[in-house]
This record gives sequence, structure tokens and C-alpha cells, in this order.
Amino acid sequence: MPMKQPSKHAAYRTRLRLAAFEVMGNRCAACGFEDQRALRIHHDRDAPGVKKLVSTAIHRAIVKRGRRKGVRLLCGSCALIAASG
Repeated sequence: MPMKQPSKHAAYRTRLRLAAFEVMGNRCAACGFEDQRALRIHHDRDAPGVKKLVSTAIHRAIVKRGRRKGVRLLCGSCALIAASG
């Protein structure tokens, strides 16, 4: 069975995510881990004015306007630690 091609929207989301990671430095802000499969944008709970948006909207804002206050690029482990602390 042939592999199914991703939809145009899924491909767009992937490109946008990777572009946002590029702007944020392509590594975990806490530990420096660089594997993009484990990286995610993390919202700081206590940051004033930060509202949770759909990930695509956050990625688009980062690509258009650069780094944003209240969001960090973290690996999965550091994101769990940050969320629990």
C-alpha cells in the first residue's frame, strides 16, 4: 500500500512550525536539546497578556513578528517540569 501524501494544510503547518522553531533558535531554551521532534512552544503561565492560541496561530505570530514574550521553545521534558513547577 503506497504512503499517503500529507494534505496541503498539514504540509503548511509543518513548514510554519519549523520556521517558528528557527526564529526561536531551534533548541530548548532550558537545556539546549536540539531534536525538533521533541520541541514545542510552551506558554509561561504567569506572563501578563499571554493568551493561549491555536498552535498554528502562535507559530504564525512568531514567524511574522519574531520572538514573543511569554512563550519559550522547550523540549518535552523541560515543558513538563515547567508546567508542574
